[in-house]
Amino acid sequence: NKTAYPWECQAVIAAKPGVIVEKLVTATLDPGAPDNHRVEEARAHVIWGRTMAVEWTVNRIGSLVMYLETDRLGRHSLATESIWATHLGEAYFVDGPSWARYVQDWCLPRVMEIAERVANGAHVDHLRVDLLVEGVCDNLYVSEVELFPAVPFSPKTMSSIERRWIRGYLLT
Repeated sequence: NKTAYPWECQAVIAAKPGVIVEKLVTATLDPGAPDNHRVEEARAHVIWGRTMAVEWTVNRIGSLVMYLETDRLGRHSLATESIWATHLGEAYFVDGPSWARYVQDWCLPRVMEIAERVANGAHVDHLRVDLLVEGVCDNLYVSEVELFPAVPFSPKTMSSIERRWIRGYLLT
């Protein structure tokens, strides 16, 4: 008669024992293989209401980290910091460059908008908002919200996040 752990949220603690079966959400973002379904999740790190980094994971076997970069003139752009992958197997990309353009031009702005709306509602300095991608970015589902980043970032990404985080405390 085991129940949830004491540190779980009240909704989980109050839930009756049983099994939760969620709908499998898969993306079909690869233009070279529109029938190739895989799980793609965007983990947006929102600092003081602004998305500063996104880790885009593919089938839990690889990810791409993008962060907000500011040049000397104060212009913002997204930079790619790191890519890691184990053997992709059947999750390989037939048209990787087109997939990357589609993610950046179409999906990422929507991910950032939703993540920022969720984080602003939480009224916290940092929130990681994870979103599952369905289809060709037809639907985005918030799958998890975390106060702790739980992602090892490279120095450039951490620097971008730290600057925004510290600046927020200096202005309050």
